[in-house]
Amino acid sequence: MNTSNSAYENVLIAVDLSEGTGQIIERAKAIAPNADCRLVYVLDPVHYANANIAMSPVDIMEQVRERVRSELLELGHKHALSEHPHMVAEGHPASTIHSLAETLQADLIVVGSHGRHGVQLLLGSTANAILHGAKCDVLAVRIGK
Repeated sequence: MNTSNSAYENVLIAVDLSEGTGQIIERAKAIAPNADCRLVYVLDPVHYANANIAMSPVDIMEQVRERVRSELLELGHKHALSEHPHMVAEGHPASTIHSLAETLQADLIVVGSHGRHGVQLLLGSTANAILHGAKCDVLAVRIGK
């Protein structure tokens, strides 16, 4: 049983390694200060399979995986996150995050919202898809400029 003031024990922080990633992590820590927090970055292979360069898609994906693993490790240390391993997963971002949240028994998913215009004004398409399919609470952090 969680003895802290926070109702959250297991937090999955979905990041895209953009400029607002630190803001997302800090908001997660503020709302769930004693929770076990894990970072996840989801690679969508579709974005890399059609790259028009000399390397094979497999080689490209491995290089991207290694770079992302390194960045997640650095972020984890920088923001003093729990020692749980951070994850690089592959697949459709929303469904992969839903699956990981269930597997890890996450009670909160934290994701950034870039506040796009038009239909996606309130949430980006990925954040929106995560919100609508999650079986736990979702916090969409508005990324400030």
